[in-house]
Amino acid sequence: MNQILTLICVAALLAPACTGTKMILQKDPLATEMVEQGKDLLRTKDYGKAATVFQDASNRPNNQQTTTALYFSGLSYFYKGESFPAEQAFKKLIREYPKSRYLPEAQYHHSILLLKKYDDRLKTQALNTLLTLAENAKDTGLKENALKAAQEFLFYTNKKISFLQGYLAQAPPSYKTTVLEAWVHHLVSSGKKGEVAGLYEQHLAAGGEASEYIASITEEQQAQAAAILDPDIIKIALVLPTYLDDYITYYGLDAIPPKSQDGLEFYEGFKQAVDDYSLNSNKKIFVEYYDSRRDTARLRSQLDGRIAARPDIVVGDVFTDASLAVSDWARKHQVPQMVPFSANPILMETDTTGLVFLARPSASTHGSRMGEYASTTLGLTNVVVWSDQRRITETLVSNFKTAFEALLGTVKVVYIDSVYEDRAQDDIIDYFKDHVTDWDSIDGVYIPISNEESAGLILSNLAIETKGEGIRALGTSAWESFKLISQYEKEKFGLTFTSAYDETNDPSAFRQYYSRFVKDYRLPPSRANVQGYGLGKYLLHLLDNYDPRTISLPDFIRNNEPYKALQTDFHFQQAQDNQAVNILEFSNGEIVKVK
Repeated sequence: MNQILTLICVAALLAPACTGTKMILQKDPLATEMVEQGKDLLRTKDYGKAATVFQDASNRPNNQQTTTALYFSGLSYFYKGESFPAEQAFKKLIREYPKSRYLPEAQYHHSILLLKKYDDRLKTQALNTLLTLAENAKDTGLKENALKAAQEFLFYTNKKISFLQGYLAQAPPSYKTTVLEAWVHHLVSSGKKGEVAGLYEQHLAAGGEASEYIASITEEQQAQAAAILDPDIIKIALVLPTYLDDYITYYGLDAIPPKSQDGLEFYEGFKQAVDDYSLNSNKKIFVEYYDSRRDTARLRSQLDGRIAARPDIVVGDVFTDASLAVSDWARKHQVPQMVPFSANPILMETDTTGLVFLARPSASTHGSRMGEYASTTLGLTNVVVWSDQRRITETLVSNFKTAFEALLGTVKVVYIDSVYEDRAQDDIIDYFKDHVTDWDSIDGVYIPISNEESAGLILSNLAIETKGEGIRALGTSAWESFKLISQYEKEKFGLTFTSAYDETNDPSAFRQYYSRFVKDYRLPPSRANVQGYGLGKYLLHLLDNYDPRTISLPDFIRNNEPYKALQTDFHFQQAQDNQAVNILEFSNGEIVKVK
């Protein structure tokens, strides 16, 4: 008799459900009609109406459509982006209908929602469910989706290494290696590759499965360490676009071509830094120069040919496809790269290894430092910020706003066109017409715009409205190059700006370098000369005090003490771009450093 009842119960479950030995869920024509209506709405992506219809159907007395309606109500809310009602629907199905054919799908979607929670315990629960589905689900598509969702979270969405450390011990045994690979991925991305070998050894010793991904990283590290570990030698690869094979450059006609000038002048300054520092260096110094010009294939071949003598650091910019080969090579061989000129934050955004460093502060850092200075030093509380909506301007504006508002200041952003002749001129004039009385409450303006005509029109209108009283003007180094705007106009507003270059950063050292350069070349040094010398002295000092046996070079750069160079300080403070920003002011016919 018990066998017969069991067979009846199983058959009823497959039909749609069975509770007890005799109870069979009844048909409900209205519920069936509502479910079909909901599915039609779901197909047309009318998720809000679909959710309402499915929820109404699920609230009817238990019938053959109850779990169907409950699952699809959760799914509709899920697609609509309403997490709470979706979570409640899936949770109810999981708890009250554990034999429903929709249970695995409900578990999958419920877990996706839990991964967005702040509570690590809920995230752990979600991952365990997804990995169990990935291993045991009958539906192949669901198995694949569950594994992909877990991997997406472990490798990319989750940013906390501490979570992975805790979860590794709780993960299903067959997926512990996957969790460790995610941990290693985050270590490599944050420049902590040196920790990988020890973790992997512990994993294998505990009986963990081998990983080709982790093994490839540890093997590469061992090979590189064997090839280049020499604490008594400084090795620098200097990669600059000098176009020395160009006949115009080679034969030195009337002037150095513009495309060669910055590279050649930077090289001159860097060479002088090597000459000066080598007199008292604790280590031997080797600098190898590569011309990045246009020949990508040749440059890559040259670099690959020197792998046995891998440099400690590559000094080179990223402007062209050819120079991108430098970054590719440096990443491939885990060599840090110091970018001397370009301060484009995209260089760091696209680098997931923590190996690319900007010698000049990025636009993000310029904006943040000016926001902090405006509040803490100038005491400004209410600032109007102008943006021409260019990418770099928007970066400056966004970071200024974040820093200033964090210090309880108020920011109003005014948007103008990026082209003066098109709309910017009218945008500026219209704004001043419409906001005549606003200036009584404003004590500062930030104008990080590189177009001189737009910046000048803003300043002249501001002078008319305020007569320069009670308003401080702020900007970027572009203001130093604005020649049409008079020094008087700039000084009237105490115009203060951020810069990566200041010849008064170390006045005594600069005077000595200037005299030496004039003696050697019979010309005053250019900015590129000064930058080459300053960065050269910094890197030589850094590498002279670096022991590769104790810490990775990227970590050493990020943690090192500030260094005062001719034109700026170098201090990375755990960042990938130089955090030392010069703050200068137009005053008494000069530009003076105020911080």
